[in-house]
Amino acid sequence: MFKSRNLLKLSLILIVGFLLATFIHACNWIREQPLKQLQVGITTWPGFDIALYGQAAGLFEKRGLTVEFQRFQNQQDSARAVMRGSLDAAFVSFWDAMQVDPGNDTPAVVLVTNVSRGADGIVTQAGINSVKELRGKKVAAKLGTVNHMILLEALNLHQVPPKTVEIEDVSNEIAVELMKQKKVDGAVLWQPLLGETGR
Repeated sequence: MFKSRNLLKLSLILIVGFLLATFIHACNWIREQPLKQLQVGITTWPGFDIALYGQAAGLFEKRGLTVEFQRFQNQQDSARAVMRGSLDAAFVSFWDAMQVDPGNDTPAVVLVTNVSRGADGIVTQAGINSVKELRGKKVAAKLGTVNHMILLEALNLHQVPPKTVEIEDVSNEIAVELMKQKKVDGAVLWQPLLGETGR
């Protein structure tokens, strides 16, 4: 009986030791596995440049991350790409994130990179000096976005009925091109294109 008890104890010690060694080895194996490359959507916006700086400075690599940025013309498209599973994440404004139908998914905000104040504005062709003068004119602004809201708020503030302004439904970058070609009388833009176009 004494021998049986010792044999049972020895067996338990060996089993526990084996399981513990297996667990430690599994933890090391998981830690050593390289992380998959993250696909992240990004648009031209100074508040998102911190991510580009992080990549250039090697901050992602130092933490074992590989990040590839996918450029988009507008944030709604990059948000949709996340919802469809084409991207792992995207830098978007709250407004654009709210415009996207998440379906059965539950999007999560994992980082706030910036709070904008004064980075959006309306630029016009020479000779147009006030919002009131946009009556009967063509203004570029992407419908359903912050740009559209800014235009409507500005028109309302200056008692200009929205129906008296023709809105050209285009992205920020295309609006700049239309301004250069003088195909629109004004455009709602955000930085850095706002400052570059308003010169």
